Amino acid sequence: MRPLSRLLAVLAALPGLVLSPALHAQSGAFPEKPVRIVVPFAPGGLVDASMRQLAPKMGEALGQPLIIDNKGGAGGVIGMTEVAHSAPDGYTLLFTIESLVLSPLIYRKPGFDPIRDFQPISEVLSVPIAILVPAALPVHSLKELAAYSHAHPASLSAGSGGTGTATHLCLEAIKAQTGADFVHIPYKGAGPAFSDFLAGQTQLFAVSTAFSLPHVRSGKVRAIAVASDHRAANMPDVPTTAEAGYPGIEFSTWMGLIAPAGTPSAVVERIREAALRSLRDPDNRRRFAEQGTETVGSDPAEFARYIATESAKFARAVALAGIKPD
Repeated sequence: MRPLSRLLAVLAALPGLVLSPALHAQSGAFPEKPVRIVVPFAPGGLVDASMRQLAPKMGEALGQPLIIDNKGGAGGVIGMTEVAHSAPDGYTLLFTIESLVLSPLIYRKPGFDPIRDFQPISEVLSVPIAILVPAALPVHSLKELAAYSHAHPASLSAGSGGTGTATHLCLEAIKAQTGADFVHIPYKGAGPAFSDFLAGQTQLFAVSTAFSLPHVRSGKVRAIAVASDHRAANMPDVPTTAEAGYPGIEFSTWMGLIAPAGTPSAVVERIREAALRSLRDPDNRRRFAEQGTETVGSDPAEFARYIATESAKFARAVALAGIKPD
């Protein structure tokens, strides 16, 4: 028996002694049971589907199954708060999106701090946001959008999944930087907002390229720009906002694995390695590429810096939109 293992066995035999999660993790036993991944949104969406795609190969790498637990509600706040207050032992993790940094900006008391209460593991996936118009609208660029809106006053409206969402803030940035004139209409979710857009009730929409690609390919809608510093792999002919002359408009749906603050570094790295194994799986790489989802796989320090950058960016966007916390 190795010295550390012998010491742990002796300590565990002492009456009333409870080993801390950090000390237990150092024994190299993690994971000894299934790992729960909280997805703070309803089943069936892009985030849920992406985690379910990653889970089998991650489970193989860890030697334990991953249990996906959908905890939707309040824009992800319910699930994120639960993980923030969970034991930092690696057995309860969060798979979330930019709502992590948006929630404290639009809710007065979200129940967690995105920097203090979490330990980033890895930004796993990223999907650029496309700006869409109906195919019948004679608009093919952001500059044409602005020109059309001024030539046809009060004719354009833009729907979103709700006030303060990333897509709403993307639309507000477009209005501010291009001078386009349109009315924002918030919906209770992206689903009904997109349905009305397809039905012609609104004339402008912003959504991930993964979600919008089938409708662009069908010819029903037109993508006039991608809010990114590089072109989307699944929409290579669509210019970026930077190429269109508006480099400040950069929004994407990013997805990452996050643990409660205080989770031991060895456990964090073990989970990240499993995520990387899943990302490198040929079938997973093909599936994500087909839907336009970009694989990332950053390390904890890189992801922490990115979260801080995103937090500052969204704070500026929320101020620009004049949104006050509820």
